Amino acid sequence: MISLQVEYPGTFSRFQLILRLLLGPVYILIPHLFTLVFVVFFAYLVWVYVSFYILLFGIYPVFARNYLMGVLKWVSILHLTVYNISY
Repeated sequence: MISLQVEYPGTFSRFQLILRLLLGPVYILIPHLFTLVFVVFFAYLVWVYVSFYILLFGIYPVFARNYLMGVLKWVSILHLTVYNISY
């Protein structure tokens, strides 16, 4: 089970909020997207591998679970950060 705790962000001035809304995707999202393209593609390959592994052996490999949960956590935290929600 994944547990993600989200806290209410501190107060921002109006200027900070406008900058975060306009420039947030530029300095947060774009660098992550270059890396996430490869990470999510590899996660898809791991998912296909795990699907056949479960069919053949009946167990879920631990390394695949840790990797896929890490990718899911990374993407969730990235979404929270872009939407100005502290985690």
